[in-house]
Amino acid sequence: MSKLIFAVAGAALLIAMPWLGSSFVLTTAIAACYLAYQSLAWNLIGGLAGQFSLGNTIFIGAGAYTSSYLSVRFGVSPLLGIWAGAFLAVVLSYLIGAVTFRLNLRGLYFAMVTLALAEMIQVLVENTEALGGAYGLLIPVRGTDVLALQFESRAVYYYIILGMVIVAAAIMTAVQRSRIGLMLKGSKDNEDAARAVGVPVIYNMQVMFALSAFLAALGGTFMAQYTLFIDPKATFSWHEAVFFLLPAIIGGTRHWSGPVVGAILLQLVSDVTRLVFGAKVGGLAQLIYGLIVIVVVMLTRVGIVDWFVDRRKVRAAAVRSAPSANGGDDAAA
Repeated sequence: MSKLIFAVAGAALLIAMPWLGSSFVLTTAIAACYLAYQSLAWNLIGGLAGQFSLGNTIFIGAGAYTSSYLSVRFGVSPLLGIWAGAFLAVVLSYLIGAVTFRLNLRGLYFAMVTLALAEMIQVLVENTEALGGAYGLLIPVRGTDVLALQFESRAVYYYIILGMVIVAAAIMTAVQRSRIGLMLKGSKDNEDAARAVGVPVIYNMQVMFALSAFLAALGGTFMAQYTLFIDPKATFSWHEAVFFLLPAIIGGTRHWSGPVVGAILLQLVSDVTRLVFGAKVGGLAQLIYGLIVIVVVMLTRVGIVDWFVDRRKVRAAAVRSAPSANGGDDAAA
């Protein structure tokens, strides 16, 4: 019963968020939701599949630039362009995975390859005049226009990204409970053993990489329409790639709430630090991020949410074993 009450209260708080606080609170909520969404997208390949990608900015950029370019140059509605960007991201993920996975690039090597590709694409976009070059693309303001995915009220953007977070969390949970989720878990634990029993390791990784890219691209289009501006440096930089995976590392990768909790924590640190100190102490937020990562890794090793879940399972197992132990003692007596 307490869980139901807590869930209802949480849902009511999320729904009422645009009216509970100031513009600062709403802006922080949108940013936290976007960070949580992109971290959930990354977690499909980085957490569930165990492939530490630093290239999800490629797919975010594919979504943002495709929909924005089609809208600015040809007047195509972002409601259509968003799917074109997602399709491009899936194609790119297949091409990258076809090479890296079949060459057995894992761990650090996979991370370095995806990071290098993101940097290469950044340079390519910066030198492509049709995409705005290094200056980026400025999306014309149209007021409230549903077809252009533009709204004067930021509350609408909040509800959109909140819905995207819920969908991404549902997808992650569905994958974990599916057959492919079980195979991914086995592949993470022992890839050679999984291959030996017939698990299609490469195929499963390709599927998760494509799904991660698809979701990341949708998020890229959302952010482009929210800010009405995109540029290569902010879109493809390795800082962004690291920022989107930090919530999963801090919160945990085994449950959807891990990236969400991590995103809320990091966004609060970022915005509160900026609000209190302004530009007086440069890099303070990054310093605090680093301290949080160090503390979480040293104390939990698996992320905040995963640590609490593990502790709860241990306590539950102890409670279940206690009656049987007492019963055995009584019988012996």
